[in-house]
Amino acid sequence: MLDQPLPAAVLDDRRFSLARSRYYLVEFYTSVAVDSVTKALEMICSSGAVPVIAHVERYDTATPENVRFWRQMGAKTQVDAREYVKDSARGRNARLLTSHGLIDMTASDNHGDERSITLAKQFF
Repeated sequence: MLDQPLPAAVLDDRRFSLARSRYYLVEFYTSVAVDSVTKALEMICSSGAVPVIAHVERYDTATPENVRFWRQMGAKTQVDAREYVKDSARGRNARLLTSHGLIDMTASDNHGDERSITLAKQFF
């Protein structure tokens, strides 16, 4: 959760990355300001790491224009599979961002329960 600046030591230590790669899963509060997201992503990208924005459909600032800009900076995007089939603001945003080609991966927000990426099949 990037509710404060990420310490540089975290980006230098691949134990905090996805499978010790250069990819870092990042998350924000849903009402985060666009400038806060952009600054956080700039810091991560400038270090040579690649931020993967988790649950991008959740953020109020995740418009197609902003997400396109973040991806141009070097960020990747992830959407929660369950959102594709929901009639909600998040569901509509997941479908909108996907229709614009702005989603890099679909995943489930599985916390040891029945959630699965198979719901996304209904959308695709």
